[in-house]
Amino acid sequence: MSSFDAEYQAATEQDIRDVRAIPQVAEVLDVCCRLTGMRFSSVSRLTDKEWIACQVLDDAGLNIKSGDRVPVDDTLCNEVRRCHESLVIEDLATDERYANDALANAMGLKSYISVPIRRRDGTFFGTLCAMDRKARSLKNGATVETFELLAELVASQLDARSRLRKSQTNLVDERQTARLREQFIAVVGHDLRNPLASLKAGIRMLSGGAREEQRTLVLDEMQKAAHRMESIITNLMDFARGRLGGGIKAFTVNDVDITTIIGGVVNEVSAATHASIDTEIAAIPPVTCDPQRIGQMISNLVANAVQHGAEGRPVKLTAGAGDGLLHIAVSNEGKPIPPERLGNLFLPFERPQKNGEGGLGLGLYICDQIARAHDGRLRAVSRPELTTIEFTMPLPGEPAIGQSA
Repeated sequence: MSSFDAEYQAATEQDIRDVRAIPQVAEVLDVCCRLTGMRFSSVSRLTDKEWIACQVLDDAGLNIKSGDRVPVDDTLCNEVRRCHESLVIEDLATDERYANDALANAMGLKSYISVPIRRRDGTFFGTLCAMDRKARSLKNGATVETFELLAELVASQLDARSRLRKSQTNLVDERQTARLREQFIAVVGHDLRNPLASLKAGIRMLSGGAREEQRTLVLDEMQKAAHRMESIITNLMDFARGRLGGGIKAFTVNDVDITTIIGGVVNEVSAATHASIDTEIAAIPPVTCDPQRIGQMISNLVANAVQHGAEGRPVKLTAGAGDGLLHIAVSNEGKPIPPERLGNLFLPFERPQKNGEGGLGLGLYICDQIARAHDGRLRAVSRPELTTIEFTMPLPGEPAIGQSA
């Protein structure tokens, strides 16, 4: 199932739940039956594929229950969906157009009335309909007008529930935003303080006339502090793009040699951390990606593995291609990630602590955003002996992960 189909299905299921949660619908169905003398009525959701009974009153023994689904093309209600107009049939046996309707004849139906339910924005939701195995007198203005008014009542209640749900979602979002804002301020203040203190201490030492051998050491420490501050600020900017700009984007997309990117990243991280990084790279065809973003992601993954891995033990990076996908995995030995944290690993401000230190907690979040921007994904597995984060993305010409060809 594609992501679009999944979202559409979820929205349809929500519509059904909404109808069932409206207490007035049962009263509407009762009025429809009393008004016409018919013994079956329903509010149904119609899509381009299905007729779905959301709520039903069945005293006619048609054996249709709430939740039942029928191919929409087999139903008389499909005509209402196509034309967005009411359909009234007093006696199917004598109706020139519908006398041979297969499903109606199989159910032994004689009389039928259906009116469209339209949302406030004009979109078609479904139908309010009634049916019976006896012919009924229906073609009078009062009956049709009453059905249409009742359909408007159902639509207004559906819209009210949608507005309520949206308001509740907005309230939750506002609370989450406020909590993130507080975390953001606290984290930035904490994580910029240490490198800033190193810079200030270095400036004081240099201003006090440090010896030449001290100057070299102090300048090296100041450069490291400036690099940490630059990294923090870069992550903050990417976090802002991800949260406020609809996700981190892949801008400069080219066909690149991914092994060259990996080699450059490994050399940079090794030089900066003096860590041992073992690589195992198989043959990989050219990959269509933003090389700067992919390099940033790999660098973050390797640096994260170095920081949280067992001291003195190497980090391992493997890369290869298979099943139409690029695979890059970064592993480190050491204490496993607790199961309760594993599911939140790629959320912002998740800050694993080691030796009393922690970063912004944005590195893996940004990695995940970069992966998504390339139609890829990250997956973390943590066992007692090894923790691995694997990146997979489609090779050129292959469908996005989670979609069929």
